[in-house]
Amino acid sequence: MYDASSLLDLCIDFCAKNIHFIDCMIGFPEDFAVKIFERAINLKVLASDNDNTKQALRVYSEAGYYREVKFPNLLLINQYELSIQGLMEFTEKLDLTNICLDDHHDLLIQIPECRNIKVLILQSTNLTDKGLKKVTYPCFGAKKLPSLHYLDLSGLQVTSKYLNTLRHLPQLKSVLFYSSDKIPSFLAFRLTQRPHVEKVLNGSLVTKLFLHWLKQLSQERKKVLEEKSSASSSFYTSNAAGGRDSAKSFAVKAPKSKAMFERIQEPKTALHATNPLLSTSTNVSRKRSYEPGNCIVGPRKPKQAKLALDVENIEQMLDSCD
Repeated sequence: MYDASSLLDLCIDFCAKNIHFIDCMIGFPEDFAVKIFERAINLKVLASDNDNTKQALRVYSEAGYYREVKFPNLLLINQYELSIQGLMEFTEKLDLTNICLDDHHDLLIQIPECRNIKVLILQSTNLTDKGLKKVTYPCFGAKKLPSLHYLDLSGLQVTSKYLNTLRHLPQLKSVLFYSSDKIPSFLAFRLTQRPHVEKVLNGSLVTKLFLHWLKQLSQERKKVLEEKSSASSSFYTSNAAGGRDSAKSFAVKAPKSKAMFERIQEPKTALHATNPLLSTSTNVSRKRSYEPGNCIVGPRKPKQAKLALDVENIEQMLDSCD
């Protein structure tokens, strides 16, 4: 006979093993949803890169259980290429800092499909104009990524020709670079004095998922290394490698300062000049300003002598008609 707690565990285990059959988590009790996700990780249900994992991650992303995603390394992206599509689909902040992508990576084509992204950080990703075009060109006219307002291109070798194309993204408000990048001014944007730097932090569920995936990849790599011959790894080479790794681990890089370019707001005068409705309202306001009682001086009044002359001419015309 089972008590209430054991029945609950059985239900959570059943849901975790069949997590890919869940259609929606919106409105589902958060405590139970978190327990099901964590149990699915412990049971290694999400360990494989397949459609089931993608569907499960998509459902949780849609429900808002992780709005920020920061990938740890390129290996994880390459090995779980299908699963991360579901992970990113509804994310609002995406950070790829220090991920050495190339201009032909499939992830670049997937980013414009994540329609909820507001903050995109491509800092030190080794991308050039060719790779960045795959991300921004589909978004011209806010056709894709309509909420994107923050783009970090720090450390990238970009040309002024590409930067001038960013004016075609009306939703984009801020573009960041390293201060040492020496970026020239480009169309529709200007340098600001106080840059606002966005930070992306993984939530608890994403952190546990990434740790699970990295552990899985580490175990697979260990098996491969054990199968290979150990002739190339001697006592001295292992020590030397360990010394280099330890030296790298203690190397601390100071954060670099950043420069922000903000979109230039169009002046209202230009809108009034181009909009006939606004110009008409302006004329109406001018006519009203000439009414008696207004402080604004109206048009000059004709002189009394000229009025008298006009009246005399009119009288003569009437007499001749009689």
